[in-house]
Amino acid sequence: MKTYIFHVAIKGVPRVWRKIEISADQTLEALHLAIQSAFEFDNDHLYSFYMSGKAGDRTTEYCLPEDYNPFTTMPLEDPTAAVEKEDGETNVTDIEAEDNSAHPYVPSVDKILQMRVGENKSMTDEQRLVFENSVDVLQNTFAIPGNVLTATLEELNLQKGQKVAYIFDYGDYWHFTLRVHAINLDASSGDYPRVVKAAGKAPDQYDYGWNDTDEDSA
Repeated sequence: MKTYIFHVAIKGVPRVWRKIEISADQTLEALHLAIQSAFEFDNDHLYSFYMSGKAGDRTTEYCLPEDYNPFTTMPLEDPTAAVEKEDGETNVTDIEAEDNSAHPYVPSVDKILQMRVGENKSMTDEQRLVFENSVDVLQNTFAIPGNVLTATLEELNLQKGQKVAYIFDYGDYWHFTLRVHAINLDASSGDYPRVVKAAGKAPDQYDYGWNDTDEDSA
C-alpha cells in the first residue's frame, strides 16, 4: 500500500516536530485529526490546508464545506441510530429529506466510510439499506472541490519535499508547516495515520507566548 510521511512543525515553535505517516486513501480530515492528536490539541476550531504552502492562498485551500458544522455532530457508533425512531423502526426516506449538515448524528465522511455496508454482520437487511442510503447522501452532499472531508492524499498529487500550510483556529492562528518527507509505495498494512517520530514537547494550545521564529527541521 502507499503512504505519505509528513514532517509537521509549528511556525514560531522551534525544535518541536512530528513525523506522521498516513495512507494515500485517507482524507485531509484524517490528517488534521492526526496532527491534533500528535500535538495534544483539542479539536475545537476550524482549519484549512493550503497546498501551495502559502497560508491564505485561497486558490489551493482545502477546508470544511461552508454548510458543515463539525461542532453540532456526534460520533456515530451505531450506524442505525441516525434514522432510528422512538418506536424502534427505521425510515429510509427520513435521512434523504433532512439537511444532513444539521443532523445531530451525522459523522464525518471519513468515519462513515470506515463503517461500510456489510462490515457490521449484526445489521439486519433493513438496517443495511438505511445505512447504505446515508453513505450515499453524505458523499453526494459533501463531494465538492476543496473539501477536506472527501479529498484523499492520493488525489492531491503530492511530491516529495512539497510544503503544505495548515492553519488551525483562525482566531489564535496556529500555523503548522507540513513537508512531504517521504512517499512509501510499499508500506506494510496497519493502522494509519500514526506518528513515526517525534521531537520536543508540544506547546500548550492556550498559551500564546511563543517566539516568532522559524521551526526546526529534521
